[in-house]
Amino acid sequence: MQPPGTPSGSAEDDVQIYRLLWTRAGRDERQVSTVSYDAKSAEYYKARTAAADGVSDVEIVPVEPGRQPTWPVVVSGGS
Repeated sequence: MQPPGTPSGSAEDDVQIYRLLWTRAGRDERQVSTVSYDAKSAEYYKARTAAADGVSDVEIVPVEPGRQPTWPVVVSGGS
């Protein structure tokens, strides 16, 4: 059942969602946000996350409907 005021087949059904990935200093694995964002919110939280101490390589990644990114994401080391 859909919430009141949400017509079937609305644009809401086609909204792309995103997660954030980032690297934290001293960790061997990438971090993945536990919440999903719309595009505008993802940009806001990307900037906020990137401003944190010890954080680098913040990325916005699309999430396929019905799928979740694997957590944790292991960063391949180069040696």
